[in-house]
Amino acid sequence: MRVITLDEKDIVIGIKYVGGNCTLLENEFSSDIGEFGQKMQSDGTFIDIEPVQEEPIETLEQKIERLEQQIQQDNLIQFEVLATIYEELLLKGSV
Repeated sequence: MRVITLDEKDIVIGIKYVGGNCTLLENEFSSDIGEFGQKMQSDGTFIDIEPVQEEPIETLEQKIERLEQQIQQDNLIQFEVLATIYEELLLKGSV
């Protein structure tokens, strides 16, 4: 018997072949049709769907590096502002 597993969006996420006296689990259906990534319609037919592009998950190391770069950039901006203020104070003091 061919068994398919559907996710919460009725998309086929698993296909397996089992013996005849098998107890189906939740979200499992006996079906001769339905391939990986297809969506089951309400009438029991399956259609191909466009794969969803998932954004890669940022690792902890990547997040730390990104935040460190952001802090460095923010610090540079703050130093530039302080340097501009200091220059203006020096110019006013020399007049």
